[in-house]
Amino acid sequence: MFEMFSGLGLWWSIGLVLAVFFVLAYEFINGFHDTANAVATVIYTKAMPAHTAVVASGLFNFAGVMMGGLGVAYAIVHLLPIDLLLGMDSTQGLIMVFSLLFSAIVWNLGTWYFGIPASSSHTLIGSILGVGGAYALISDQPLKEGINVSKAIDIMLSLIISPTVGFIIAALLLAVAQSPTNPFTAEQVTVIKNPGKENMEVIIKDGAKIEHYKASGEIGEGQGAKAGVAYKMKDGSMVYVPEAGVAQE
Repeated sequence: MFEMFSGLGLWWSIGLVLAVFFVLAYEFINGFHDTANAVATVIYTKAMPAHTAVVASGLFNFAGVMMGGLGVAYAIVHLLPIDLLLGMDSTQGLIMVFSLLFSAIVWNLGTWYFGIPASSSHTLIGSILGVGGAYALISDQPLKEGINVSKAIDIMLSLIISPTVGFIIAALLLAVAQSPTNPFTAEQVTVIKNPGKENMEVIIKDGAKIEHYKASGEIGEGQGAKAGVAYKMKDGSMVYVPEAGVAQE
């Protein structure tokens, strides 16, 4: 294990050990930072106990890395142009690693301390762009020479598109959940469509049970008692409210 240090000097060995320590520190902070963001919703809504949610998040994060590969990690690394990486010496590369990890750690700790929800991946992306741009300026090169512009645009678009898609899907699911005929709610609802017309329909929902009736167009007659009140909504639909004490068959 320690054979890798045999050809290095003392200071290089210390630098490499510190670099590994910084990586582990970043991953540790990423654990209590992003995991908390991921399980906050299920804990707040009491869908899962806190300890169960945290353990499940850790297990699935580990399984995701093992089964999903390192595609996202490679995409982030490619923010730095290949020519830039090949053109620097080992000392410059080590300094860049320290710089981006230190800035990411400080930002993650700051957002965690003040309770600001922030992604460690987004933090690392900003750090990589920062060290790449700084290296280009120090080397008297154009700023774009230190950043893979096309890859940066792709990542920025994903950061814009992903929350937008998430918002749309969440809004649609919420609309379905709040629908009167949603079978997963325990409420009793009766909806009358096309009232007074030949194609009138009555939808009666009692918990998970939904019954659908269609008018035959024939006029019925008989004796009975007041069963409830019907209200006409703005969209033309009718909502029937059963009379208190009236049993529904």
